[in-house]
This record gives sequence, structure tokens and C-alpha cells, in this order.
Amino acid sequence: MTFPENLAEREAYILAQVKAGSYEAEWVPVTSSSGELHAVFWVMADALKVEGIRVNVSATLEQQIADVVGGMLMTGKVADLVYQQAQLRVGPYPMPITTTTKAMIEHSEKISAAISVLTPFGESCMGKLVSSAGKDWILDKKLEASPGRACNYGWHFVGTSYQGIKGYPCVTLSKDEMTQKPIYVIQPNATAHDPHHQDYSQTCRLMAQLCEVNGVRMLTAGLLSDPTLAVLINHDGVLKNTRQPGVPEPVKTEFVLPMDKIFGKVSNA
Repeated sequence: MTFPENLAEREAYILAQVKAGSYEAEWVPVTSSSGELHAVFWVMADALKVEGIRVNVSATLEQQIADVVGGMLMTGKVADLVYQQAQLRVGPYPMPITTTTKAMIEHSEKISAAISVLTPFGESCMGKLVSSAGKDWILDKKLEASPGRACNYGWHFVGTSYQGIKGYPCVTLSKDEMTQKPIYVIQPNATAHDPHHQDYSQTCRLMAQLCEVNGVRMLTAGLLSDPTLAVLINHDGVLKNTRQPGVPEPVKTEFVLPMDKIFGKVSNA
């Protein structure tokens, strides 16, 4: 592996690899409905990989990656939908908190090993949604009351405790479709960390900047500010922030993946 051990250097290396196109990310649909409204969001099927490893990211780095690939941070509701609709459920994998490259690789390998158990005989994982692949940095109303912070969320599981760890109800208060047991998370939506924090559990899963509502293509960020459509994407109404606060927005973005494959080449210019 060529990941630098120094945290700042590692983040710079990961971003450079993404900009060079040297990363793995497959995009798959998740659906959301409310009454007669039906949305399709495209999300990364698994956490983003560099050199085959699910890399650790800060909220700042995740936003920078999103700007390169035409993505954006998920909301808690979308993260819940990912877990509900995942074909491959694995983890979580709690470990002692650390930022080392060794721990990043170990966490990723645990997820890969669990997936291999669920897909025996060389069965392909292509097109299959995986959860949990780590905790997510998300867009959340709590960011509006917490300047200079980031919001992390996730590590979903079915039930109320996991390996002796007390969980919290997921933001949508959803139940598992098969068992009808409640879906909980180890990490509730919270703003304890600043945008530069990272550890082995914080991976990068994005949703695309374009979505469809009732078959009509729309900017995903537009749903967050629409009082009627916000219910499709967020659990508690409209959001002020459509990106991680404090990360400068690019003057011009030439959308690449996932936009080209889903919709054909588009630009926000």
C-alpha cells in the first residue's frame, strides 16, 4: 500500500487519486416515496475505495471528493434507506478509536471478509448495495445550530443493542421489513466533531447531485429546500445546508461519474 501515514498527507493522497480517476465507486438506485411522490436517488453501492481499501475521510475531504465526482453528502434519511434496501448487510465493526492507516485497512478488510461470506462461490457483488460500510458524514439540521462542526451518523443494525453497545433509533424510526424489529444506529446524528476529524470508522459514501422525482430529473439539492419535496430526502423538513459548511464551493463543476453513466454528460455551468 502507498497510503502515507501522516494524516494530512494521506488525505491529500486520497483526493489526488480521486481526481486522477484512480478509485472504485459503483452507483446504484435507492427509492423513497411519500404519498404520490416517488424519488430515485443514486448512491455509492459501497464506501469509496482507493487501492481496494475503503478510505477514511473527514467531512471536509468527503465534500471535496463529492465536488470531483458529482456527488453530495447524504442525509440521515438517505442513509436509513441505504440500510433498508441493502442486499448485503454487514457489520458494524467497532474498534478502538484511531486514525492509523493500519486501522483503516483492517476495518476495510473486515467488511470485505463479511461480504465474501454472503457471496460464496465467487458470486458477483456488482450492483448490490452494502451496509454498513462505515459511518457517514451527513447533511443535517443540527449543522445549522452548530457552526464549525460536522455531523456523523450510522452503523445501522436491527434491534436495540449491538454486541452490548446500546443503540439509538434511526432518524426515520424505521423497522426492518422482514423481522419488523426497529432499526437502530450506534452513532446517532451528532455534531461532536469538527469538519477535519476522521477515524477508522468514517468512510465515504455519497449520493449523486441529480435524482428523479416522479420520473423528472432534478438537482438533488433542490429537494432539500423544497417544503413539499423535502420529505423524500430528509426526516425533519427543509435544510439550509446542501453541502458541508466551510468547504469552498467550486466555481464550476464538470460532472463526471456518476452523472455521465446515469444521465449523459451534464454541467452546472
